[in-house]
Amino acid sequence: MKLTHTVLLLSLIFISNCYANPMFNITIQRNMSCSDGSTMGQMSVTNKQANLTLAEMLNGREELFIGKTLELPWRNNETNISRVPAGQYEAKISSDGKRKWRIELIGVIDDSGNKHKKHYIHVGNYQRQIRGCILVGKEIAKNGSACMVTHSKITLDTLERALNDFATSYSQMNNTDIQVTIKN
Repeated sequence: MKLTHTVLLLSLIFISNCYANPMFNITIQRNMSCSDGSTMGQMSVTNKQANLTLAEMLNGREELFIGKTLELPWRNNETNISRVPAGQYEAKISSDGKRKWRIELIGVIDDSGNKHKKHYIHVGNYQRQIRGCILVGKEIAKNGSACMVTHSKITLDTLERALNDFATSYSQMNNTDIQVTIKN
């Protein structure tokens, strides 16, 4: 009897893992600060469930590099003036408003344990366009003494295409789980 229950339980676990939504993982590795205090990094994507990068699935490369990121400086996790704390966040697609397609981070909290207002990965080039969000671009450039990202719309379109290709490859266009990992 116990063996039957064990086999049934293991079968259910196996089936649920086989049919679980695929995980699209976005990794942001912070690696530089600018003289204006802004934080820059690199963004790549992976398929966490299979432990393969999207590029390995599509064309045999080790990693799919999306672009560079620009964030505010660290200011004690204060709403709208500090970058997002390092960590792992669930995320979802948002497409309303003037910024159109973007990725919304879920569960960002302040030091008191209160939820922050919405944080996004979105289009923008300059630090003045950030309210605690993450801008993406092809390269980092100087704008006077400040840093900026270039070709932001093209880079976000690349991220959107990667997510759509990933979701299509799993026939999960509306059910893809997204996780954003931010590393210092």
